[in-house]
Amino acid sequence: MASSFHPRYSADIHTLHLHTPYVAFSRAAIHSHAHPTQSIKANTPQPVISISQQQLTNGMWHRNNGYGSRHILDDAPFSLWDPEIHDFRFPSQLETQWIINRFHATAVTYSWPEMVIETPSPPSPISLTVASVAALFVPPGFKPRHLSVSSNIANPRIPDPIPQFRLDRWVLPSQAQQKVIYTALAAIASVTAINYIPPTIYVELDATDGRTYAQHSLPGRVGGLSTMYHHSRTVTFLNLNNQARKRLLDPGRSVQDKTNYYVEWKCLCPGVRLESAPVSTRESSGSLTMATTAGILVKSTFNTDAPRLTVANHGFLSTNNVFHPTVEGVKIGEITERFEALDIALVQLYPSISFSNLQYFEAKAPRRLLRSNAVSARVGSWCSLDSMSSGLVFARITGVKIKPAVRPSGVAIPAIELHTEHIMQLMGPTGGAVTEGICGAAIVVDEEDGGVVGFFQLGEEGGDWATCPALDDLIDRGWSVV
Repeated sequence: MASSFHPRYSADIHTLHLHTPYVAFSRAAIHSHAHPTQSIKANTPQPVISISQQQLTNGMWHRNNGYGSRHILDDAPFSLWDPEIHDFRFPSQLETQWIINRFHATAVTYSWPEMVIETPSPPSPISLTVASVAALFVPPGFKPRHLSVSSNIANPRIPDPIPQFRLDRWVLPSQAQQKVIYTALAAIASVTAINYIPPTIYVELDATDGRTYAQHSLPGRVGGLSTMYHHSRTVTFLNLNNQARKRLLDPGRSVQDKTNYYVEWKCLCPGVRLESAPVSTRESSGSLTMATTAGILVKSTFNTDAPRLTVANHGFLSTNNVFHPTVEGVKIGEITERFEALDIALVQLYPSISFSNLQYFEAKAPRRLLRSNAVSARVGSWCSLDSMSSGLVFARITGVKIKPAVRPSGVAIPAIELHTEHIMQLMGPTGGAVTEGICGAAIVVDEEDGGVVGFFQLGEEGGDWATCPALDDLIDRGWSVV
């Protein structure tokens, strides 16, 4: 297996280390050398995220509209995002000194579209942005994991396969442009997925068809953007695992909410615990159940039946029964419809069960479903979600993944049909590590309108990347937030 290569985005990486009372700068060139792909384990020090209860209101953001978003606690007297040129800028020496003094930083790394601040004493609570840039606060010496690919196939000297247009570095391509790009790349390689994570394109190649690719054999620029290729049987791009579909949730995890809100509140809400059986594995080794998180209540314009509750489809593959929460819980409804491509199942609640979208614990309450093009237009925006296994989690919309839609065996469709997934970067939970019980939780844009991006589907245990299918199909079938 070829070594993994680390592009470090296509922008310059600007790192400052404070060793003396003087400020020293070092600018690194674009990296393209061997870098082992590895997972961040649960015991690895994680970025510091601490949000006070006072922040959990509608006034959490000065603005949350993509790149350049500014958190309410971001008190920098300058911005490193220039809206006129729609790009980031490096700080002046005085601005960098302000960041060092403000956060007692030992090192600051600018790796657009984010910065990493190493500090032994982060303030509490901590802002999600600094100078209108997404900020990670980490202990001194902590090395955040950056995106990497499995082999060095890209060659910038090979002509761009779509010279007819140039993509903006910080804007996701339109659906029409995505089809052009997919068609061009599929003509020269076996493409399984294309990930647009500004300002770089990451192409996943089929590693099961026996096809091989020599180093530097595919174009290193597509649509004018730096392009990398991932070709591996053992390592999945973004390190997204399907383990949530294979393993049971360990009931011994320290961060789990088993409260019976049906008894406590007489009303359920997004973020509560759901199970596929009334007894957990701890109480009975013969009764296997998977715990997931409740989504939201939706209604249909084409169906006058009662509203439905969204749940993670993979958590109920062997049953249509839905229980809350676990031991001594109650059966709250039954699944009536499944959207396997979206990993969503719809539950008809029993008449005795009350459910309200108005309270989503510490996350933003859901108000409407967002189409894929609406989400793509807000790349860089911040979202929140809350689950029974992690508590509050903040996520930033970082890109989009497209791949050929799954078609029935033997059915040939001449038109290109692409399946869209949103790529999210998890910026840290307040209650604990991201665990598989978070599946099904609604991902809501963290501002007044409460747009729902999707429902948490897959993510590496303890990791910082996740994807969720776009909701276009659900919307097209007439479903909307109650």
